[in-house]
Parts: sequence; C-alpha cells; structure tokens
Amino acid sequence: MFTITTSGTSEEWLHSQGQIQSLHELATLYLFRAFSMHSAGSIHLGGIVEGLPEKIASEHFAQVREKARKMCERIAVERYGAAPSISIYDGS
Repeated sequence: MFTITTSGTSEEWLHSQGQIQSLHELATLYLFRAFSMHSAGSIHLGGIVEGLPEKIASEHFAQVREKARKMCERIAVERYGAAPSISIYDGS
C-alpha cells in the first residue's frame, strides 16, 4: 500500500503542529494494520494550492514516481525474492 496525502499548508507548519505524524498514522498505519498488509509507504506533499508553479508540480510528480518505483521493487523482492527488471518510463 502506498498513500499520498496533500495539503495547502506548508510541510514546515504541519511538522511544527505534529500533523504529518497524524496524517501518516491515519492514512498509512491504520489501513496497513487493518488489512494486514506486508508493505506500506507514504508521501506527503505540502503547499498544494491553486496556481502551483509547473516546476514544483513536476518535482512532486517525480517524487511520487520514485517512491512508487521503490515500493514496487520492495514488493517484488518480498514476493519473488528479486527486484524487477529495469524498465523505462516515458511519462505517457
């Protein structure tokens, strides 16, 4: 399982208020335990607001792709004992 959470506030503010941990516990740990999953990962993207610059949005998408790739690799190792072969993602 891989969860993605977003908010309009900055990650710094969320950290200072302890909200990142709360999001993680609700969105990932609860479901992970409730469904007895073997692997879980999460990412939080803060500052998601209307008019977000394309460069920042692209960086967020790249973060999500990389986290998802690592999660798939980890699941493949858990299931089959080996990482999947390398493939090229062209973004289409």
